[in-house]
Amino acid sequence: MGWGGLLVSRRSAALAAAFSALVLAAVALSGVLQPLEAQLRGVMRSQPLPPGYFQVFMLGGTLVPLALRLWFRRVSLVITLLDPYLILLLGQILSEILLVLLVGPGLGVIVGFWFTLLRLLQLLRLRPRAAALPWLQVLLSAELLLWLVNAAHILLRRLLPLGLNLL
Repeated sequence: MGWGGLLVSRRSAALAAAFSALVLAAVALSGVLQPLEAQLRGVMRSQPLPPGYFQVFMLGGTLVPLALRLWFRRVSLVITLLDPYLILLLGQILSEILLVLLVGPGLGVIVGFWFTLLRLLQLLRLRPRAAALPWLQVLLSAELLLWLVNAAHILLRRLLPLGLNLL
């Protein structure tokens, strides 16, 4: 499989998640990110998540796609398109848990941002493939919008304040 399958097959999503987790863990365990983690923790304390933010992502970004994958478990296009999404999401969740426990909660911002960028690329590539099932294309479009909001949130409420503190 060449670059055409990047992030849109089960295998490539699993490899991307595993590689990302390994690289992030290696860098984090080297201690290089410790000062950044402490600064991000401070930004997180001063600007907590808006009420309901986590629940929206749990429901819209995780439970709805998982429920639809299970409900339409015999529809090959649903399996083909939702499995890579769910695999990359699982990789993010496991990476965040591991790195937050090993290094600290500030690292969840870095992990979340990296996997959000991967997921946006993935959704841009998956969405056109859902043309045969309009409801699935709508779902993938909604997921794309949801994760764009997450990327904007991380940039504006986590990384930008961090950059402003450095000035």
